[in-house]
Amino acid sequence: TVANTTTATAGTSGSTNVPVPVLEAARIIVNTGFQNIRSGPGPQFGVLATVPGGTVFFPVGVTSDASWYLVRGDFGQGWISSEFVLFRGTFSSIPIIHDAF
Repeated sequence: TVANTTTATAGTSGSTNVPVPVLEAARIIVNTGFQNIRSGPGPQFGVLATVPGGTVFFPVGVTSDASWYLVRGDFGQGWISSEFVLFRGTFSSIPIIHDAF
């Protein structure tokens, strides 16, 4: 996702301004009234915390099927289901965690 553009100088002559895309950091926004953060990537794992709708996280990892995202917060580190969140920004650099549990 391209957030906006900024102006940069192109070439070595230094006089031509061209728009350059600026990529937004990946973020996840809870899209339910409350959402559980779990100790592992699945509903069978224990609940570490419950956060209110609108909470924003910056993911630090993702399962290989992109169904669970690893996030950090006051609870430490935990997993949130992709089913109940909105995605904003660019996710291409989020590391895939193959053997989460």
